[in-house]
Amino acid sequence: MCVSDSVDDLYDTVIEQCEKKGWMIKKGNNITKWKDRWFILKKDGMYYYTDKSATPKTQKGMIKLDKAWSSESLADQPNAKHKNVFTLARNPVDPKQKSHYELSTTDPRSRAQWIAAVNAVINSANQDSIHRTELQERRRKRQEAKDKEKAEQDSLQQQNIDMAAHQMMVKRLEEEKAEALRKLQLEEEERRRLEEEEQKFRKREEEERIRIQAEMERLKKEREEAEQHAQNEAAMRIQKEQEELERQLREQEERDKQQAELDELRRILEEEKLKNEEERERLEEALRNLERLLAAEIQAKKDEEEIRTRQARLLEEEAERRKELEKLKEEQEKQLAEEAERRKGLEQQSEQLATIQKEQAEQLRKEQEKLQKLSDERKAADAQLQEAKVKLEQAETARAEQEAEKLRREEEIKKKKEERKRELDKRVNIGLAKPLQVKVTKLTSHRGEGAFTEAEFDIIKEIKAKEKELSQKLSLSISEDEDLRNGSQANGENEVFKEELEPVIE
Repeated sequence: MCVSDSVDDLYDTVIEQCEKKGWMIKKGNNITKWKDRWFILKKDGMYYYTDKSATPKTQKGMIKLDKAWSSESLADQPNAKHKNVFTLARNPVDPKQKSHYELSTTDPRSRAQWIAAVNAVINSANQDSIHRTELQERRRKRQEAKDKEKAEQDSLQQQNIDMAAHQMMVKRLEEEKAEALRKLQLEEEERRRLEEEEQKFRKREEEERIRIQAEMERLKKEREEAEQHAQNEAAMRIQKEQEELERQLREQEERDKQQAELDELRRILEEEKLKNEEERERLEEALRNLERLLAAEIQAKKDEEEIRTRQARLLEEEAERRKELEKLKEEQEKQLAEEAERRKGLEQQSEQLATIQKEQAEQLRKEQEKLQKLSDERKAADAQLQEAKVKLEQAETARAEQEAEKLRREEEIKKKKEERKRELDKRVNIGLAKPLQVKVTKLTSHRGEGAFTEAEFDIIKEIKAKEKELSQKLSLSISEDEDLRNGSQANGENEVFKEELEPVIE
């Protein structure tokens, strides 16, 4: 039981860095009421709890000890309810926290132990502060190195992200460039197709114009010929009509003359009816001749009517042909107007096509400038990528060196640990399975029989000396490998130290 308690005490001292713990009675802050509290004295201060479990839930407060604090015992009052009282006061007084505490122990010896322990913590505050400052400085440097490495990694990661984004942008711009080139090719093909269609259309238009011009020339020639023919026919018809009228007048005169002669002959015949027969036959023969001439004249009149009918029909046909010529002229004028409109539309299309070609040329020039800019940006991005790769390789090399250094330090720590273990194994004296029971007498003072024997007191002194030595080594080891070992490894090492210390204590 004594050994187990000693091991627990040693564990509290070395591992938990607990200088002392136990029950005391504390005077309240606002209400001056004394209450039992479980106190734990550590390097950084004194913690007090409502019970022995010492959990954060049961913690009531903490007194942060430094060189401004002091502890001294108070004289026991005869009628005082609580004896063995000592004070814990801060000078100068800190207005932000309580600076005076009154505590009561069970006996004077316990009070003296608590006062000595508290003063020892206060006296070691300066030395611990120096050691802590160095430790904090080493931690700060390691943290700065970690932060610098993390910043470099973040910077490299950001550069990788920026590089990936730049590559994506370059890829997108290349796709846009390819799309723009494809559109330009399509527009160029469309422009060529339009030019070919325009050339074909112009060729067809030229052929149509030549054909229409030839047709117009032919129609004009035909119209001139028809007009000339009509004029000639009209002149001939007028001449014929004049001749016919003259002939008719002559015939009419002849007919009138013949009719007059016939009348005269008839009258003579009637008058000379009784003349000789020969004269009568001659007259009849002349009458028959006259009748035959009259029949010939009637037939000539009929032929003349037919000729007139034919001439009228020819005039009608000429009028129809003239109407057709006028209609053809109107159609030609309409076709000429349509051709002029078409030519105007083609000129507008040519102007639009020229404008489109100018716009395409301007767009092509802008795209070429954009491509040149993209090419320059890509070259700059490639240079940045190369620099980032160099930095990344340097970071990887530094990380590998750090990992190697870390492994080397772990190996050194492992070797030191093994050497410590071997040294402890050499120092430990393995005796019998059951230790010898030495009969000793307890120390006696003026106050009565003591709690320890002289041998036990020597053992405690030796344990304390070993505790101090191991505490120093442990502090050194922890300060060296603080950033290389995690919490679980540290706990494992502490367990190893505890296991190593148990044989020493026994």
